[in-house]
Amino acid sequence: MLHEQIDFGSHLARPNLVACEPEVRQVRSDLPRTEFADVPVVALDDLIAPITSTPLKAPGGDPIGTATSLAVLGHRVYIADLFQAVVEVLDRSTGVLVRKLGRPGDGAGELGRPVVVEVDTLTGSARLLILDRTRQGITILDTLGAFLAQVRVPGSWTTMTGHGARGMVIVGGVASATNDAAAQASTKMDIVHEVDLTTGESRASYYRFTPPSRLYEEVFNNPAVAAGTNIVVAGAFNTNRLYIRARGTGEDHYSDIGAPWYRPIEWPTAETPLPGTSLPDKVNRWSRRQQMLVRLFVGASDAIVAQFRWADESGEATYAYILADERGAPVRATSFSRFQLLRMSGDTAFGVVADTATGTSP
Repeated sequence: MLHEQIDFGSHLARPNLVACEPEVRQVRSDLPRTEFADVPVVALDDLIAPITSTPLKAPGGDPIGTATSLAVLGHRVYIADLFQAVVEVLDRSTGVLVRKLGRPGDGAGELGRPVVVEVDTLTGSARLLILDRTRQGITILDTLGAFLAQVRVPGSWTTMTGHGARGMVIVGGVASATNDAAAQASTKMDIVHEVDLTTGESRASYYRFTPPSRLYEEVFNNPAVAAGTNIVVAGAFNTNRLYIRARGTGEDHYSDIGAPWYRPIEWPTAETPLPGTSLPDKVNRWSRRQQMLVRLFVGASDAIVAQFRWADESGEATYAYILADERGAPVRATSFSRFQLLRMSGDTAFGVVADTATGTSP
């Protein structure tokens, strides 16, 4: 997915959030809510009011291949580029590519599949935390790209937020099996983990769910995780159900999220064969037609923003957003557009717009 511009500082237009019932809502059914006719749908600009849009500039073409994550520090923007296995550094004002950090490989400071980049300033001098899916760990660089440390975190990880306690991060995914026979025999697993950046050990785990039994549900059970001042929120591609945990008390509950345009995922069955020449091709074609919850963000006042992805008639990825209160009750939604939100910082959003003229598949 190539990107032609980056929207810096789009301001989240916050409506009056609806009040929630004082009691904890425990919704644990296997059939999430699917009707959301009461949620108003607005244009993207009515939810995320643009402040500025900056074209990307780099010698020889667009510097970004597949942007999976974005972090901001002062006048610099850091973008994790999944398939080029680097972190691009851009000037926030001009969009000019300043440098690339890291390179493909499995040595010190090298990257495999960087899925998330976070800026950590809690230790004094700023440093970059890069979640690497293939290397099963977190690579730590300084802001100029010098290698500082490699933290081994065995497991299959898809997301990370740096809003843990000092020296901690919150990662989403499945940890490698332990030697605990009882844990291995369990039919449930936790997919949100608070990880110590020094040892790579998990200090707390939650959001327990039953692993899906059907192939496609298992393929698309990647979690999305975000954290705010008072909450941690998690979800998965294969459902529209949010898990919300109070950071102070550990109190948790579930809430369904959606909009009038939302439709449940249509899981393949033996009676509905899929087109395609191979299993990856079939999965790719099928998934593009589904509305999947792919990212979560937490803004000011712990407002939750959920990002859904769906391919339009041309096959290009489009995104829609649902704003919910801190309890997960949907308040407002947008229609689908090509704006891909990658970072929330308070009430300010940062994202990219894909260049569809290249014909590159998202």
